[in-house]
Amino acid sequence: MALPAHLPGMTTRDAIIDAFYRCVNAYDYADDTLFESSLTPNLTITMLGQTMHGRDEIRKHNYDFVKTLDTTHFLSNIRVQIKEGEKEAEVTCNAVAYHYRPGTGSLPDAKTLVSGALYDCLVVWDEGEGLWKIREWEFKLMWREGDGSVMQPSEVGASGDHHKPMFTRTKTNPHTKDIYKIVQNNEQNMSIFDTDTAGLPDSHRATDSAHRKIELQQPADLTYLIANLSRSAREKLDKHFPPSASQQGVSGEDAMRKRVEDLVSNYITNTFALAKPNLSINGLSSTEMETELARAGGEGGEEEELAPFDSKLAQRLQALAAQIEAQTLQLANLRRTAPGETARKWEEGFVGRGREWEERFAVEGRGRMELARGVDVGVSEVKRQEEVERSWRDGEERLGVLKTGMGSTVARLEKAKMAVEVAEEK
Repeated sequence: MALPAHLPGMTTRDAIIDAFYRCVNAYDYADDTLFESSLTPNLTITMLGQTMHGRDEIRKHNYDFVKTLDTTHFLSNIRVQIKEGEKEAEVTCNAVAYHYRPGTGSLPDAKTLVSGALYDCLVVWDEGEGLWKIREWEFKLMWREGDGSVMQPSEVGASGDHHKPMFTRTKTNPHTKDIYKIVQNNEQNMSIFDTDTAGLPDSHRATDSAHRKIELQQPADLTYLIANLSRSAREKLDKHFPPSASQQGVSGEDAMRKRVEDLVSNYITNTFALAKPNLSINGLSSTEMETELARAGGEGGEEEELAPFDSKLAQRLQALAAQIEAQTLQLANLRRTAPGETARKWEEGFVGRGREWEERFAVEGRGRMELARGVDVGVSEVKRQEEVERSWRDGEERLGVLKTGMGSTVARLEKAKMAVEVAEEK
């Protein structure tokens, strides 16, 4: 089934990344159309210290051979930076590739070459085809494992017997020897440890791919192994040369114990030094390896004892850390929302209680009013009512007379006052 070069409904970023997917799928599916659609004719690729120019040269010296192998390429950590009006983009990603000789990928003991690389590329927009294509490609090999002869044209099967592969997509290209030469020239840069056998071919190595290396996850694992062996040797030494019985001479040191201790220490150091080519530690350089060996074989001071890694304890620690983070986040949210929420609830409660009190007061007032309306005060006939009414009317009449005669009385009073004043003057 042919894979299409154009896929509908992709965003600009997805279309840029698709150029890489078309390219690696071209290698894995031996699809020449995808290969042509993913690279510009003037492509420049730098790989393993060599630079190739043009898509045709890359096809001749790389693609036509690699596509005959059983390969799978995986891309990850893809980052895209679009520039110049979405006509160019810089793309970086990580790549892991598995290589098997043709028809041997499904065999359990087949030789394989696995590599990890960093891609740094410039991708441009092709107006004519409506596709993003790779124009500049820098291939930086970070690591590799396995048999480099996989990249050498050969009819030898995985078991070492000459046989016809189960299937072959194309004939071997004569220029594929250039690829194997590149791999051989860069053999020393691929080794995890800088050993004396780095320049020897794979068939002469102690760490041939037929023998799997001892895999350790981190330097602490190596330290744990060395510390355990050193502790066991020290226990044996204390058993056969007890410290209490070794206080001899003026110096207080047992010469024989000291000699045995030196021999055992040198033996442990040499054992792990010789085991370096057979150990594989993630990202551990030769300098770090020597540091770990020196730490285990050094004298003086207290030695650190490491316990085996406890996955359950690690999971529990992660769970507790997540719980602490959740509680911290909850506390931060409470500090931000609790004061306002408390004030709002208090205000709502205060208003609600006031409204409730007013309603209850109104209900009680209406009840008391209804109760008062139904009460008979029982007022009887007032005694001497007619006499009181007559006295009231007489009082009103006299007040009326007094009011009408008040003016003349005041006038007479004024005249009398004036007469008195005149008389006093005379």
